[in-house]
Amino acid sequence: MIRPVRVAAGILAGLLATVAVPVTAAGADPTSPVALPAPSGPYPVGMSRLHPSWDTAWQGLSGWRRWFTVTGTVHMSFSDYAPLAKRFGLPLAALDGDRTDEIVRVYVAAFFDTHLRGAARPVLDGADPDYPEVTRFP
Repeated sequence: MIRPVRVAAGILAGLLATVAVPVTAAGADPTSPVALPAPSGPYPVGMSRLHPSWDTAWQGLSGWRRWFTVTGTVHMSFSDYAPLAKRFGLPLAALDGDRTDEIVRVYVAAFFDTHLRGAARPVLDGADPDYPEVTRFP
């Protein structure tokens, strides 16, 4: 069973991977910044594809939030498995494992730079020609 988690007091920003369980606004600070990288899919409408509580949780977040999808990826693409699968010739996803790794590193670093260091990173604000595989939902 998937259970909602609560963001602990003192957490300034949250990055949710597709393996994370839903974060509910109840008991968490809904104004905290949240980013969610995910495989390409029917998002953000129809988020219940992952779990029904995502629709409610996403709508309950009132702070800075970004939902990013990466075309050509699957659930396991957002881990060390993507570049390792490429090295060992294992099929994973359409997008090259090293490219997926690059995208994840850039967007995660940009998220934490923005919200923990106060350094603006425009890659989080919309389409970026260096990363055409990434789609951002408001």
